[in-house]
Amino acid sequence: MKPEPLKRNSRSADQLVELGGAMSNEIDGDPAGHALVKRWRRFGLDRLYVNEGDGRAIGWFDLRTGERVIESPVLAQLFERTIEEWMRRES
Repeated sequence: MKPEPLKRNSRSADQLVELGGAMSNEIDGDPAGHALVKRWRRFGLDRLYVNEGDGRAIGWFDLRTGERVIESPVLAQLFERTIEEWMRRES
């Protein structure tokens, strides 16, 4: 089961990852290079869902298996950098 797309100004634990900058929970004009990361833990799964600022899916990363599913191949590089940044900050 996949969670619903992220919504602007939601009260969930979504994180806006700005590469090379500080992590914030707000979207201010969604400058290029931003992606929302939502950690989802259910049914024995532990995944990071990466979406654009407007909620469109980029892909997901399974924290247990390392599996990556990129739904928007044109944003694959942003996806990879976003996952790397999240892992660096959370470790």
